[in-house]
Amino acid sequence: MGEKLIPKELKKVVEKMILNYEYTEMIQQYTGVSSDTIGRIRKEIKPAKKSKDSIFKTIFRNKKMFLMFVQSFVKQKWVQEIPEDDLEYHPSLFPEIIESDRESDVVYKITKDSEEIYVFIMLENQSTVDFLMPFRLLEYMCRLWRRHVQDNKQQARNKQFKLPAILPILFFDGDEKQGWTAETKFLNKVEDKNLFKDYTPKFEYVLIDLTKIPFRELERLKNPSSLIMLLDKLRTSEDLKYIKELTEDFWEPVRKIVIENELTELISQVIYLLLKKNHADDHIIRRTIDSMKKGEVKKGMFIYSEGLDVKKAEEKGSEKAKIEDAINFYKMGLTLEQISKGTKIPENKLREILQDIKR
Repeated sequence: MGEKLIPKELKKVVEKMILNYEYTEMIQQYTGVSSDTIGRIRKEIKPAKKSKDSIFKTIFRNKKMFLMFVQSFVKQKWVQEIPEDDLEYHPSLFPEIIESDRESDVVYKITKDSEEIYVFIMLENQSTVDFLMPFRLLEYMCRLWRRHVQDNKQQARNKQFKLPAILPILFFDGDEKQGWTAETKFLNKVEDKNLFKDYTPKFEYVLIDLTKIPFRELERLKNPSSLIMLLDKLRTSEDLKYIKELTEDFWEPVRKIVIENELTELISQVIYLLLKKNHADDHIIRRTIDSMKKGEVKKGMFIYSEGLDVKKAEEKGSEKAKIEDAINFYKMGLTLEQISKGTKIPENKLREILQDIKR
């Protein structure tokens, strides 16, 4: 059926199904509209978004790093026994469910004794907590199951057919002060949960909240994954001391794992992204990456920390200059709105700064 021949009401049905994240095959089966036409309508109402992958998505595309991360924080026996060869990476599947403009999901399928298990990680690095996350993850799991059923249509009709197990993980590296405060158990998001507990999904997701993991715990892991997490946790000049205090007991195992698993290029790429994120100078970035590519992990990280130390000192000096300007503007009789526009300091913060200053 060509697009020009589609009645308006039928097109509305197609649009509604697209907005409900239905598969093209399902829409085609239900409406009789061709896949090409569905594709064109999909582009009309949901233009392609530019992917904004997080640093950790870059890391977890690598099987070794993914396995290293999961086995570090999910202590179940079957997880510890997953061989790398059993992992199959899947591209981003349903990012719309998270209502994000970035591909924030990492999905692996594990084939174990002819059975399939899905492990997926949702990456959250926003400043605000998504309190609907238990619901969104349940939606995601249902989409995975639906796709599995569609891929196994004949077998799915049999009484013996079972859905694959799914391990949902949420990794949060957002607001350091707040941490992740949303419910991890779906049942707790349902009204009258005790009355209806027998009729409500009882799943929960594994929460890995980087903001709550101490530096020393990451240090004890002694692997490239924990190194990246350590670097990502650096927020203040005070935090930088942890990198400088790390001993060979940490650096040598990390260096050995990086070289043996041919992770030098990947780690260098991630370090580059972290430095860019922190607005480090180009010469610091070059020196750090050069050292990393030579296998000099410890030296590279010292250059990294020194570069950030200088940058944070510069930012501190810049902030001090802004405050001095704000005080001078205030004494000159400018309003808070005018001062805020001139210094880029929010008005609520200006009130705190200027509360004891006389005009």
